[in-house]
Amino acid sequence: MIPSKPSKPFRNTGIAKVPVNRLVSHCSNESFRAASATPPSEPARKLARQAPIYRIPPEILGEIFLACLPDEAEGMYTNPSIRKAPMLLCTVCGTWRDIAVSMPALWTAFSGSMCRTKPNHLPLLQLWLERSRDHSLSFHLYSMPEFEPLDLLFAQIHRWGDVSVSLDSEITRRLSAIQPNSAPLLKRIEFAHHQHFRADNHELTLALAGLPTLRFLAWHDVIPNNFTQFLWPNLTHLVIGPRLRPDKCLKLLSCCPRVEYVALRKYSPSLDDISYLPVITLPELRTLSIRGEDCGQLLCHLSLPSLLALDIPKPLDRTSLQGLDTRSGCNIEKLTLNQDNPFPEEELLWYLKLRCLQSLRSLILGAGMTDAVADHLTWHPNLNGRTQYLPYLTTISWKLCNTTDGALSRMVASRWHPTQDSPPSLPASLQRVHLQYLPWDGDDIVQRSFRSEISLFRELRVQGLQISWDLPFSRY
Repeated sequence: MIPSKPSKPFRNTGIAKVPVNRLVSHCSNESFRAASATPPSEPARKLARQAPIYRIPPEILGEIFLACLPDEAEGMYTNPSIRKAPMLLCTVCGTWRDIAVSMPALWTAFSGSMCRTKPNHLPLLQLWLERSRDHSLSFHLYSMPEFEPLDLLFAQIHRWGDVSVSLDSEITRRLSAIQPNSAPLLKRIEFAHHQHFRADNHELTLALAGLPTLRFLAWHDVIPNNFTQFLWPNLTHLVIGPRLRPDKCLKLLSCCPRVEYVALRKYSPSLDDISYLPVITLPELRTLSIRGEDCGQLLCHLSLPSLLALDIPKPLDRTSLQGLDTRSGCNIEKLTLNQDNPFPEEELLWYLKLRCLQSLRSLILGAGMTDAVADHLTWHPNLNGRTQYLPYLTTISWKLCNTTDGALSRMVASRWHPTQDSPPSLPASLQRVHLQYLPWDGDDIVQRSFRSEISLFRELRVQGLQISWDLPFSRY
């Protein structure tokens, strides 16, 4: 049986079939036309059928085809191209084409811009929808000069699953008319570039709030004013791009009682006293990511008992993180503190001793490492009377390291256990390490050498540790 469930979103519809030769006429790739126009000779076909690849079962080929689809890093919503899967797979041979056409999962993710730049590509969109059959659709919806592509896509709204939208007046009007049961598969919707969308457009929010399956909602440019007038009990992922202050953030979060992931892209602290605001408890929030300025005010008004990952700018008031720990009793496993300048050594040591951070598995700091900090993180077995910090740490990424030769390598080596050895129960063995040394002044470079440290790093890399380093003016 050919695989039908991909690791990526999918889509489908029943529309009149478009012959491949018509599809080719819309493709500008001359090599594809030439290959399609000159079929191989019979001896060549016989020789090809003897190749080992033709003995691969269709089920395995199907899995390979799914792995050929663009991933999120490449852009999941890519324009159909004869140079990329799945269209490329159809040009190899008749067998591959039959398998690819029979797999709806290959045809479920695409970019709606295929009809934005060339309206005569409408048959291509029809073909994609037909081949995806009854699968859930994932696509990027763009503003288009013609309404026919929009008509096709909105006719398939019952199959929408994961949609990224560039809003214009026509798309906004159509989305605002969505009925609660018209999009039973829609779990994720992301509003990217907003053209002429106003924050006082309340109809769109009303339509979205009625979707029972919506789990992921992202507003990158503008968020409607009436968003906080609704309760969003089913949302698990919320991404907010517009600049927000803590009072507005707290109001937003209080409307999403089951949220598990929150990303605030442009946070700004308030100049007013907000201490009177109540503490918001989000019992299921596991990941909090904040970009912007000091987030201490917000942390002081949150209780997050399930928090596992925290990615924030370093608070000006360090006790705000301690207060979050006291209220929440959480055990954070991944911490990212963003800071352009080195941390004061005493403050950094204070953070490393917090109770909620002793469960850390990943530590990413845009801060500074000193010899004293490296010594505190160096694991000393059987050393009575000394507290050992961060025993479960497996990933370290540290910027602006201002240490002497050997300080970091001793710390890393003390937490590394080669796979062939039987590792002790604690500490957990490091798996990934990246270190960026502090840039030096011209006078310092003559006096500073890291020859022995880099030599040990190379030995650890040979043993299997994934370690990298950035050394200014490095000769090592």
